[in-house]
Amino acid sequence: MAPGSALRKRYGYARSRAAYIDQIQFVLTGAIKEFYKGALASRLRLGLAAHWATEASRLVHGELIRAVEIPTRGVARRGDAFMRAVVEVQAEDARYRARAEYEVRRDYKLPKLRVSIDDRDTGAFWTMVHGAVANSLDKEDLT
Repeated sequence: MAPGSALRKRYGYARSRAAYIDQIQFVLTGAIKEFYKGALASRLRLGLAAHWATEASRLVHGELIRAVEIPTRGVARRGDAFMRAVVEVQAEDARYRARAEYEVRRDYKLPKLRVSIDDRDTGAFWTMVHGAVANSLDKEDLT
């Protein structure tokens, strides 16, 4: 029997807490960068603004919901694990802002951006995330 196959047989496709947090972080980092690029492009009236906003929404309302709903083993409260992933992504916010600004400059060959990402953009992103996952996590998971 292959290593881990007994666990897979017992728990199905359930993930460990660490794998659960990693998957949520993976989706959140992609979504926040797309959201920031969309916000910048919208302010600069650039062509890909709608594309990036749609991609961020797809990641949050599709991929993130799927990641949150996959069963986990050993996680009594998925909301705690979800919030840990959120806190870790929020700690790297400056890095995601800088990366989004760099990618917009690179894609449009701009020497410098006249606008930047502000805290309203960050607040709007996290409002979208928490609104999307509120129905996926049990109420007791979020308290």
